[in-house]
Amino acid sequence: MYFALICLFANQLSYKMKNIIYLLHFLLIFFFVGGHQLRAQGHLEVQLEKLFKEYYEQSETGAVLLISKNEEVIFERYHGYANLEHRIKVNENTKFLIGSITKQFTAAAILILEEQGLLSTKDQVHKYLPQFKEIKYPLTIHHLLTHTSGIPSDNASKDIHQRMGTYLSPTERIEMIREEPLLFNPGERFDYSNNAYIILGLIIERVSGKTYSDFLEEYIFEPLKMDDSQVLKDQQLISNRASGYILNDEGNIENAPVFYSFSAGGILSTPNDLKKWATALFSHKIISENSLAKMLHNYSLKNGDNLNLGYGWEINKIGDYISYEHSGAEPGYKCYSIFVPEHNIYVISCLNTEDISPTECSIRAAAIAAKTPYPNHLQATSLSKKQATNFVGTYLFGEDKERIIGLTNNELYFMAPGGIKQTLYAINDTTLVFENGYRQITFNELTTLGYNEIHYSNRIYHSKGTKISNQIPTENTAISISPEILQSYTGIYESEMFTMTIFLENESLFAQPQGSDKLKLIPKANNKFFIKEIGAEIEFISNEEGLVKQINILLEGQLMSGVKK
Repeated sequence: MYFALICLFANQLSYKMKNIIYLLHFLLIFFFVGGHQLRAQGHLEVQLEKLFKEYYEQSETGAVLLISKNEEVIFERYHGYANLEHRIKVNENTKFLIGSITKQFTAAAILILEEQGLLSTKDQVHKYLPQFKEIKYPLTIHHLLTHTSGIPSDNASKDIHQRMGTYLSPTERIEMIREEPLLFNPGERFDYSNNAYIILGLIIERVSGKTYSDFLEEYIFEPLKMDDSQVLKDQQLISNRASGYILNDEGNIENAPVFYSFSAGGILSTPNDLKKWATALFSHKIISENSLAKMLHNYSLKNGDNLNLGYGWEINKIGDYISYEHSGAEPGYKCYSIFVPEHNIYVISCLNTEDISPTECSIRAAAIAAKTPYPNHLQATSLSKKQATNFVGTYLFGEDKERIIGLTNNELYFMAPGGIKQTLYAINDTTLVFENGYRQITFNELTTLGYNEIHYSNRIYHSKGTKISNQIPTENTAISISPEILQSYTGIYESEMFTMTIFLENESLFAQPQGSDKLKLIPKANNKFFIKEIGAEIEFISNEEGLVKQINILLEGQLMSGVKK
């Protein structure tokens, strides 16, 4: 209508006036649409800037957050020092150890070799590494890629500290790995295994006739012009490398030991190089469309349970959109990467400290970039005492997991029996969120006694519970366990996410994560404990011979496993 009137009026004017009016009309549209886009982009940047400051600007150590959309960088920030001693600041050329994000490259290398007809993911491992021929169960490359091989994450008979700072040859690695029996039959369970990916690196070398480093250089780094990426080698001088830092037992910052993780976690890179990698991978420039689909498939165990895991990628959600993610952690370094294909968004965050986690910041940043930000607890709705009381009670998840929602001073909280209280914030009458916004609880079936059903969600992970009582137990009752059993749990446990020492003191069992205070383990059953201070549940797992080999930690709905050293 508006444009028609302009045209009608313009017919009555001179040729020059017509051009002026058309030009003004064009400028009006341009500035209205363009201005709206600029305001939206400005708002997005303000949100991301606030997020970056919230998570990273409280520390002197280095932090980087880079976000791209449709292959263009929309946000890039650097903070802190790559080297504290020499006060060298982090910049776009700073190289970080990316830890287990390396596994994406290892998986891609295997798929490249499969495309070349040199191997198959269905092949048994002993076809390429005869040392594994003694294993009586079929152990395939697929099992290694999906962490369902049963191979322990690291050799339990060796102290982790003996390996830090020591470069191991492929032969030495194989000997260490083969010393321990499988934790379970391949395909029956999931157990995160760095050693499985070290074996994959050795298979790559055996099949290609090249070193793992040279293979990545030829097929990935050089073609993509990832000039700031390389595999960490023994005693190598590397320009622009960020120093890694850890907290010692006294809470002071010190230099981290070097850990040569090879094909499980040994790549050094920059966020800009990793953006090149993600762009090329998801546009089929590294592996074919069919191979990428194979890499990103959601695999399952023999019993049909989904792993939410592909080859080198974990499968999750940002809002309602499928995302492919992976963390990376080496002594003194942490990284997190996310790709959201629906919006062609890539997020990468790298740190040179273990004291801060990039996970929450990266997840929330991806949600903001996808225009589906998670609820902000600072904008919570106030509830009347009567409304809040409807949520209060004890809820049962599955067969034996009790969770409590309580109310203190008109503030709701969530906790495991005997655990710590985690504040809940009301977004509306039926939805409560935790502080990070993406862990949420929703309710239905309101009766005169309150809500009867509860639905817990942590992005792709969901569980339902039923109210079993309006009452709240005051304490988790501990049982008595013999000193001999407690002694069998002592030792060092390690995973991708943590290193933890379990020890006895005054006939009680304690856990001490690296760089943190000791925490008392309160027994619930012979092999099950809880930690009140952090609301965690602990379970020790033994093999068929009755030897304790693994620790499972359930914290905030997430299950983490570590292998006994």
